[in-house]
Amino acid sequence: MTSTLKTEKIQFRGDNSDAMTLSANGGVTLGGTGGLHATHGSSSANVATFINTGDNANSNGVVHVKQSGATNQPTMVLEQTGEGGNPGDKQGLHIKMAGQNQGDGQALAITTTNSNLNSGNAFDCVRFYNNGTMSLLNAATTLMDVTSTGLVKKPQVPALSVSRVSTEQIFSSEYETITGLNSSYYNSYPVDNGSWWDASTSKFTAPTGSGTTYHYVSLTSLYGITVPSSGNNYGLIKVRHSGTATQNDVLKAYRQVPSNVGTQGSMIFITLNACGVVKMVAGNYLQPVAAGTNGVNKRVHSGTYTNFSVIQIA
Repeated sequence: MTSTLKTEKIQFRGDNSDAMTLSANGGVTLGGTGGLHATHGSSSANVATFINTGDNANSNGVVHVKQSGATNQPTMVLEQTGEGGNPGDKQGLHIKMAGQNQGDGQALAITTTNSNLNSGNAFDCVRFYNNGTMSLLNAATTLMDVTSTGLVKKPQVPALSVSRVSTEQIFSSEYETITGLNSSYYNSYPVDNGSWWDASTSKFTAPTGSGTTYHYVSLTSLYGITVPSSGNNYGLIKVRHSGTATQNDVLKAYRQVPSNVGTQGSMIFITLNACGVVKMVAGNYLQPVAAGTNGVNKRVHSGTYTNFSVIQIA
C-alpha cells in the first residue's frame, strides 16, 4: 500500500516553537535546542551522507558548520573512541578531492581572524595544495613552505653574513671587538635575515620569544700579527657569547708568530677561522672579537677577508 501526502510545508512543534519544518523545496529546518542526531549500529552503511550531484557555486560549500558566538569550546569535533584497525588504514579525517586541472588548488586551508594580527583581517594560517605543497603563514608572512619537490623553505630563519669595511682595524691593546661589519665594501654581499644584527655594537641577538635555539657560527679573518724581536707574539680571534650571566668565549682560533719568520716589526698575515654550533636562548648575543699580545700592533683585514656569519639551524 502506498500513501502520498501533498502539502506546502509540514511543521512539528514542541514547547511553542517549530522543532522541525519540512519546506516545499525539500529543505529541512531544525529549531529548538534538541540538535540533529543520526545513529545506527551497522558497519556497512554511512550514518549520514551529504551529496551535491551538480556543481557548487556557494562559498559556504556543500556542508556549512558555523559557530556564530564567542566560545571556549571547539566548533566541530571528530572523535573515534574505538581503538583498532589494520596497519596503514585511514582513520580520523580523510579528505578526498579531484583537485584543479588548471593549477595547484588548495586541498585544505585554515582561515583565521584575530584582532591582534593582520589589522583584524582574515588570513590563511595553514594551506595544503593538491600537488603536495604545504605553507604555514602568519598573515602575509610565510613562516615555512614545503614544495612539491621536497624542498623545505623557512624564509624567516635568522641568518647573518657580514664583512668589514674598506679599511683595516688596527689596535695594540690585548683585545678589541671587531667593528665595521656592515658589508659596505664594493665586493661584499650582506645577509641579515630578520634584522637581528646590530652593526653599531657588532652583536647578533637571538630573537625574542624563540626559546632555546642552535646556531652555526663562523668568524674568519686574514689577521695580521707583528713579528717580535725575540720569542713569540700571538694572535687570536674569538666569538663571545653573552651567556645567561657572564660572557664566555665559545669559539676561538689562535696562531703564534715567532721572531724568526720575518723582519722585526713587520706584519705577518694569517687566515684564522673559528666556527662551530652554539646554543642560545632568547636575548643572548654573539660578538666577534680580535685579540693578541698586548702592546703590539694587530690588524683585522678589510673587506671580505674578514667575515662573520650566523645561521639558526634548530
